[in-house]
Amino acid sequence: MTKIHLDTDIGGMDWWDERYPGHRFHYPMSRTAVAAHAAGLRAIDGPLADYKDLDTSRKMCVIARGLDYDGKWCIHPSQIAIANEVFSPTEQELQWAREVVTAYQQAMAKGTGAISLGDRMIDMASLRMAQTILKAAGGK
Repeated sequence: MTKIHLDTDIGGMDWWDERYPGHRFHYPMSRTAVAAHAAGLRAIDGPLADYKDLDTSRKMCVIARGLDYDGKWCIHPSQIAIANEVFSPTEQELQWAREVVTAYQQAMAKGTGAISLGDRMIDMASLRMAQTILKAAGGK
């Protein structure tokens, strides 16, 4: 008989997560992120109690970022570097954001509201996303 482990690890994965084909908290986490952003707030994911399990810490950060969270609680200094890495814009994201801002500024100077950058349409929504990425990186 297979032993069923209870969900006793706050913020981590358990026996049920290994059997479920998706992330069982996808829906509530997604709803939380949407509600936070709609209210003009940042969505911050809860902590992982097992601060020594850095692989799970990274996995939980990646899941939260993928669901549009802005950060994650860290209950131990060992988790900080991982959270900072995962929730910081990548160099590729920064490059895209810089290109969008520059292209949009050039288009606005010419009186154009929507432009193409490569094979993608760039509009005000794209500009806002790019500005958010640059803001998250401290304006880099």
